[in-house]
Amino acid sequence: MNRIHITSVLSLAIALFAILTLPSCEDFRDHNGDLGGMWQLTEWRTGNEVIKTNKDSIYYSVHRELIQYSKTTSTVNGYDHRYFSRFRHTPDSLIVCGDIAYAMDKRKCNLADLKDFGVPADGRFHIDRLDSDHLVLSYPNNTLVFRKY
Repeated sequence: MNRIHITSVLSLAIALFAILTLPSCEDFRDHNGDLGGMWQLTEWRTGNEVIKTNKDSIYYSVHRELIQYSKTTSTVNGYDHRYFSRFRHTPDSLIVCGDIAYAMDKRKCNLADLKDFGVPADGRFHIDRLDSDHLVLSYPNNTLVFRKY
């Protein structure tokens, strides 16, 4: 009888310890809500002119505090260009900030290096639409339309 009681108390103590220490583990989930994930550029308009489409294979991948900008090609590794930057996200804005790096040789870059991905010179986008399937970013005279990939 004592053995059963000791085993029960020990099991309860282990379960309680696990429950109390579990929340202390670092949380590696993405806290970007609908913005998190991979986005494919489907249309980039300057004024009324469409200058890029999904055939241009431009992607933004948002995870934690980083955005990866990539363009797929038929090269051996599948990517012609890959850049990374930090960003800030407010309810109506996406702001590219912090260090920008070129992934292939890890050199530091600036915002001008991201212009072919549609990033404005000041790094500030207005969020026109954001839900689990669609992202529309704009800045003066430019609109970028993405689909969740």
